[in-house]
Amino acid sequence: VMDRLPHRFSLRVGRYLGDFGKWNVLHLHDKSFVFQDGVRDAYFGGALNETGVELHQWTGIGDLPVRWSLGVAPRFGADPPPDPTTPGFSFTPFESSPDGQRTPSDFAFTGRVTAQQDVGANGYFQYGASFFHTPHGLSQHLDTDGDAVADAFASVGQTTAVVDLTLHLVDATDLTADTFAVELWRNSREVASGSTGPTSDRAANALWGFAEHAFSPYWAVGAMGAWWQDPAVASADWFSGAEAGSQQAVYVTWHTSEFDRIRLQLHHESPVGEPPSWTLALQWSVLLGSHSHPMQW
Repeated sequence: VMDRLPHRFSLRVGRYLGDFGKWNVLHLHDKSFVFQDGVRDAYFGGALNETGVELHQWTGIGDLPVRWSLGVAPRFGADPPPDPTTPGFSFTPFESSPDGQRTPSDFAFTGRVTAQQDVGANGYFQYGASFFHTPHGLSQHLDTDGDAVADAFASVGQTTAVVDLTLHLVDATDLTADTFAVELWRNSREVASGSTGPTSDRAANALWGFAEHAFSPYWAVGAMGAWWQDPAVASADWFSGAEAGSQQAVYVTWHTSEFDRIRLQLHHESPVGEPPSWTLALQWSVLLGSHSHPMQW
């Protein structure tokens, strides 16, 4: 990271979590809940990792602080990458493209703009918009002989837009805090009828968010939820009910110290095309050594 460039520019080069939406830049163990939101899993296979270059600038419109970024990533995808022998869709960040070489049409292009304004004495309201686009960087793994093993694949494209809203309120008198966050997603994905056949576009919608109340710097309770349409088969209608997944969770967090955190979460998930499941998770996170993150706005 080069963060001392002129005119408040900074540059990220290498492998990093892409600046896409507000929460992608955080590792999962640093989020307020145990499991990844189902929307990110459905549309990217997990957190969006990129290997490329990302340019940021911190600027402003009057007294309003504004940040924007643009990124180009020759390689990108979920971490870890999915099994390429399983039929379906995957981003393949550390493989060659299906035709044996990578060209700009296989790259990922991202952008984000966000602003933040004060609410009360210690709170803020942050809002942003992001986009992701790859012309042909998504691999559709195809089972052409019906044996449930992928034996062919096609290069297809995807475009995703996200609007994120976060309200964080702090009471400095009794050291309590409230956080409300939501992201709305709109996805467009190409779907190939075969490795050399025509493609058609599929539009899908999704949203997820969480609310958390901190009773003190040590204890907090919260709830999160997500709803998403299958990106490969859904229509553009909101809440159509067809081919949609969802998840709900409630959790309690105890910060035993600055470096230790224990979380108990009850989690319910209904993936697309799979039976629902319940999980009771106990998570203990310990920080060892220096630990920092990019600015979360």
